[in-house]
Amino acid sequence: MAQKLTIIIVFILAAPLLADTIYLANGTNIDGKIENQSATDVFIRTPQGLRKISKAQIRRIEYDSARNKQEELRKQEELRRLEEQRKLEEQKRQQLEQQKLIEQQRLKEEAERKKLEEQKKAEELKKAEELKKTEEQKKDQQRKDQKPSYRQNDLNFRGGLGVQHVRAGILGLRNSITMIGSEFRGGFADRKDRSADLSPMLALGIGYNYGRFFLDLDGSVSQGKASGRTYAQFTDKGNEFAYQSAELHDPIRSTVIELALRADVYEAGYFRVRPFVGGRRHLMETKTDFRSFGLFANLPVTTWTQTEIDGGSTSKGVIGGFEFLMPFQFGRSYVGMSLLLGYYSGRGDAFIDEESKALLSVGEFRLDGMRYTGDIAVRGPYAALRGSYLVNERLTLAAGFKYEIYEYRFVSFELSNKYNGSFNDVIQNRIQMAIFGDYIFDRTKAREMIKTVDFSATYRLPLR
Repeated sequence: MAQKLTIIIVFILAAPLLADTIYLANGTNIDGKIENQSATDVFIRTPQGLRKISKAQIRRIEYDSARNKQEELRKQEELRRLEEQRKLEEQKRQQLEQQKLIEQQRLKEEAERKKLEEQKKAEELKKAEELKKTEEQKKDQQRKDQKPSYRQNDLNFRGGLGVQHVRAGILGLRNSITMIGSEFRGGFADRKDRSADLSPMLALGIGYNYGRFFLDLDGSVSQGKASGRTYAQFTDKGNEFAYQSAELHDPIRSTVIELALRADVYEAGYFRVRPFVGGRRHLMETKTDFRSFGLFANLPVTTWTQTEIDGGSTSKGVIGGFEFLMPFQFGRSYVGMSLLLGYYSGRGDAFIDEESKALLSVGEFRLDGMRYTGDIAVRGPYAALRGSYLVNERLTLAAGFKYEIYEYRFVSFELSNKYNGSFNDVIQNRIQMAIFGDYIFDRTKAREMIKTVDFSATYRLPLR
């Protein structure tokens, strides 16, 4: 634009200087203003003054008006060219501006698109984070019901039903005494009997949980019957004797009360170790109607016997062991497994009271009575495997299997005998029973086995 303005200014300033021009034959030219001319001469005013030039010397005259017109045309052409150039440049500039605006608009739209995409991604990420947070909160809330929240402070109420297969230790002691008595009388004995029938069981419990610590009080009661067919053979005072019998133990009552303190001492992910220690009281009672038919192999004598037996044992002692807990998640459901390994060691007392009626084929009828009492030691391991299902944050359902095996031994023993017969027979029987008592004490032992399957529900009541 500056160049264009310079050219226009030069043209304007140069305009007054333009004049007529006489071109001479000798090749020179004279610039000035032609004022007049004759048939032979031309008068032109120059800066040096007025000159007369002979027409014979003039080759061509160029007047100022023609020059001006030509110059004007040239100027107009130059201006037109400059205007076109300006228009082209302006058009080019406008195109560049338009392209720049288009590019700016494209960049703006691209930025808006990216911004919208980023906002959409941010919203999706936020929603995903909120969903994940909600799921984690839900999981944490559900896990609080399975794993200890070390801010927990709540009560737990438990109840369950199940069945037990009981081989009572008191029955085992009585059978052991019977067999040892057969051996003591100078022969051999062989006894076979069937295990107990299933017994229904009711279990109740209450627990308190504070942080890592758990205090639980549990009790169970079962009552059923055990029946069996028994075959025994032994020698009695040199005579071989064999009998068959049927036993009906009805009922067998079992009552267990436990108080245990537990604490979580190790936790790694979904695995926890919870040792426990506490106390237990166990009561077992039974009544037996024992009926038999016997035959002496070398004597023409048979005997029929009916014996009513009351028996019972009570023990109390300490329990201890470890519980291993493993909760799992399947989809949105939470289940758990636990393995409990424990040991019980206790002391107590036991009694066996017998009343027998015997009828011999030779017509003799006898009524005998025997009472065994003493202190016992009970010890042995037990194990339990349980599975649980979290219904909601308050209610948990569980099922389990428990196996217990305890050894019963007398640590002190007393025997009293009721025997109907002659005076000499009574004295002889008393002496024999005294020796028999010492003999039993060192040898009598029995094994109690309890198998339990139960289903239970636990309700958690948070304390504020």
